[in-house]
Parts: sequence; structure tokens; C-alpha cells
Amino acid sequence: MRRVPQVLAVLAAGLWTAGAAPAIAGTPELLGFVSVTPASVEQLARRTYSLDSKVRLAAELRLPAAGPVPVVVIMASGEAEAGDRERAWADRLAQIGIGSLRVDSFQPRGLQSQGLYFDVQSIAADIADALAALQQLLGDPRVDPKRIAIMGAMRGGSAALATALEPLRRRGLRGEGHFAAHIALQAGCDVRYLAEAVDTAPVLFVHGAADDVTPAQHCREYADWFARAGAAVQFVGVPEARHDFDRTIPAAYDPQLETARGCDLERNIDAGFDRRLDTGELVIGPAMRRAYEDGCRGRGGHRAGNAAASAAAEQAIERFLRKVFRLAR
Repeated sequence: MRRVPQVLAVLAAGLWTAGAAPAIAGTPELLGFVSVTPASVEQLARRTYSLDSKVRLAAELRLPAAGPVPVVVIMASGEAEAGDRERAWADRLAQIGIGSLRVDSFQPRGLQSQGLYFDVQSIAADIADALAALQQLLGDPRVDPKRIAIMGAMRGGSAALATALEPLRRRGLRGEGHFAAHIALQAGCDVRYLAEAVDTAPVLFVHGAADDVTPAQHCREYADWFARAGAAVQFVGVPEARHDFDRTIPAAYDPQLETARGCDLERNIDAGFDRRLDTGELVIGPAMRRAYEDGCRGRGGHRAGNAAASAAAEQAIERFLRKVFRLAR
């Protein structure tokens, strides 16, 4: 266990490839750095993952101006066909003078995607990657270390929220740096990770009010918890918006779309147990957790791109980031 911090120390050294061109005027640059692949959030919180779980990531950095500039780490949603979403958000951020670092937690581990809810790779890997990306940016002189935020949609949004929890931040990051803000776009809040302490950075939830895949009510309850924990929280419910409203896709019902809307679980990282919110019953151990998840998951849900809803989300996120990053209008 004592050797694991040395693994993370690699993040601060040997990160630039020979002859790599600097990212200027929005030109994409591939940034290489090392992360780890914990099998569970508990492994990440306790640093009990294997040293053999190291993985090298290649994230796309865009800096729209000479530094130091604010940057948003954009986590992938986990849907193979949704890469256009992350690229579009990077474009939108560049238009208002904010850099971006797009992180893919799947292909470097040999996966094309994992959908919304899946078991092949724990979300702990996404959280570890997000913190590794933050570590990388904190040492980059082109980036303002006090103005690094994180955002993501669906699974990426869940990872963005989890990076606010102090037990995970302390184990995944060297030093006292932390994200300046956390943005969750239609995140899956069916499992809500809790801890005694959060980093108290501002948190923004943006959710479609008509989402029947990742229900807004779960995230409203998670937002309330963050507020009680001391974070400044905003929740934006976008009227009539269904799942994937920020993509250019036609409205359709997908009977095979996996959903965990029937799940409602708190996972306490400090105490190391789960609790069902519908019954108050404790869910202890992998077998009991598997049985619960198998029973609460289902299939079928609506997807629909919505230009008006997407514009509303853009405006909410822009207002939030301008305030957090102290940007002139």
C-alpha cells in the first residue's frame, strides 16, 4: 500500500512527448498521463488496488488562448455513439475562452464503451482518471491551477460529482489541489456516493425534467445532500427534456436501453456500507449488492435531442462557469 503514491507520482513527471506542439488557439493536443484501475470505489478510497492496474491515458487538450487559462475536464459518458457530445462541449467552452481536457476512460482499457450501467469496469476508474487529469493540469503552466473544473454527462456526470468527496480526492491526488467546480449533466444518481466531508466547491446539476432513464428526482435528492454537506449547489431542471437532450438525435423509445431508475441507493465511503433509501435496509457485501442491483435495473426509455433544451443547458453552464472562473461577459 505504501508504494501506490509512487504510482501516482508518475503523473507529475515525463508527461510531455518529445517534439509535442503546444496547444494554442484551440489546436488539440494529446496529453499523456498515468492513471490506475481500481475494481471499486472502496479500493480507490483505501488505495488497495493493485500496482498492476496502471494505465496510460491520452486525453485531448484544447487551450483557446495563451495561458494561464481556466480549463474544464470533460469526462466521457460511456456511450460509444456519444463522443459528439464531449466534442461539442469542448467547442462551446472554447467559444467563451475556456480550455478543455477530454478524458476517455474506456478505450485505453480496451473498451469501446460501457453504456450507462454496466459491470465490466467500475466507475472508480473514471474517478481515478479525473483526479489524474487534475494532477496533470495542476502542473501545467498554461493552466490556471485555481480555475480547473470538471463536467460530464451520465456516467461522466456521476464521476464529476464523486470527485468532490474528500476521501476520494485525498487518495487520488497528491497535495491540496481540488476542482474549482463540479458539473453533472443528466447524471445517473441512482447510486449516490456519500462521505463525511466534501471539497465545498460549487456544484451544478443540469437535468431533463422528462428523463425516464436517469430520473431527475434522484439527482434532486443528491443535490440536497451536497447542500447539507456545505457545497453551494444549483439544480437546473430543463422542462420537457428527455434523456440525451443535448445531442442531435431523433426522438425514439429504445426498448433495450438499460436503466437503473428503479434503484435508489446510498453508498457511504467512510462507513463502507450501502443503504437502500426505499426501505432503509443495509446492503452489505458483493453478493447482497449484486442481488439488489439485478432486481432494480431494467430496460426501456426515451431518447430525444432537443435544441431548445440544449440551448438552455448551455446558458446555465456558461453562467455558472463565468461566475466560478470570474470571466467578463
